[in-house]
Amino acid sequence: MKMQHKKYIITLIFLMISASVFTQIALNRGDKIISSNKSPVIVNTAQLTVINYSIYINNNSDWGALSGNSWFQGSGTFLDPYIISNIAIISYRFYSSRISIINTTAYFIIQNCALDCISIINTTVDFIIQNCALKDCCLYLANVEKGLIYNNELHKYSGDSLVLRDCYNVSIVSNNAIDGFSIRDSEKINVSNNVITDAYSGIFLSQSSNCSIWRNEIRLTDNYIRRNYFHIDYVTGIRMGGSHFNNITENHFYCIPNPFEYWGSNIGNVIENNYFHSCVMINPKTDLIVELLISSISMVSLIILLYVIAHNYPRRKKLVGIVSIAITLGIMGILAHGAYNWSFLWSWDRLMLGVALFPLIGVNLAILILSIRLIIKASSRSQSN
Repeated sequence: MKMQHKKYIITLIFLMISASVFTQIALNRGDKIISSNKSPVIVNTAQLTVINYSIYINNNSDWGALSGNSWFQGSGTFLDPYIISNIAIISYRFYSSRISIINTTAYFIIQNCALDCISIINTTVDFIIQNCALKDCCLYLANVEKGLIYNNELHKYSGDSLVLRDCYNVSIVSNNAIDGFSIRDSEKINVSNNVITDAYSGIFLSQSSNCSIWRNEIRLTDNYIRRNYFHIDYVTGIRMGGSHFNNITENHFYCIPNPFEYWGSNIGNVIENNYFHSCVMINPKTDLIVELLISSISMVSLIILLYVIAHNYPRRKKLVGIVSIAITLGIMGILAHGAYNWSFLWSWDRLMLGVALFPLIGVNLAILILSIRLIIKASSRSQSN
């Protein structure tokens, strides 16, 4: 009976090791990004004033409605532009929080703000958007001139994080973006020193000319490769069509299957001194095979443990063991599913998810420890008899 007792314990230990390895693989499937020279934009949240309404400017007279707020100043001239700064706009129900500026000839700056969307349409004078954090919606520019988009966090997660249509002389410099830039029917657009992550098309240039695409980093994360493995071969760094006399130089492509793609007529473009970096992450096929092997071993161990429980536990203790296994499988499944599909959540949501899971994991470990004790006791009784 001593030999049988050892088999029970070895089987349970083997199960727990296998489950732990599988869980660690799931937990470690975060966004592994090859090191970048671009630091994240840090919005000084301690200085932000929280408001629960969006800001709409539809003409020059609408600026006056913002007077009297601590976060608004200026007179709209070149030397004293309107400044909207240090605010966090909270979404209301299903509506996105946004700043929308349309049909104005006033000079303005938007800086150090946290919100969902910014839209600038039909402006003909200088404006600046800097040090802002956008999520869930894009930064949209249409029919604008002389703008600067500098040092922002642009997180869209589906679609494009930045869209330009019919724009002239706009500079997009030193931004961190999740999802790509779309530039259509525009001229003299400067896109430089940006980091674009996990975009189906890093920079899409359509019917645009005399643009400079210079020293950008376009990359895929480990998580994106896994979640989009079946169409990863179609991901493109810079996609260009019907565009002429553009300079595309000194850009870096990390793990991008197709750095360049062309369609239609493209004349006089200078494309040189770009750098292509092979992917150093785990191959999704190999990773999938490893996970299948580990999960198969874990399942075999679980089946063996169920057999042990069925032949050695009284009815009540048998129920405890089966519940323990069910909870183990449930948490493993949650973690594995989350590694694939929860990568789009912001860090706060991930933190809340962790807070919710830790008590479950603690309860599960307690039940597993109780199961070990029950198996040892059952084996000891069998041995004494």
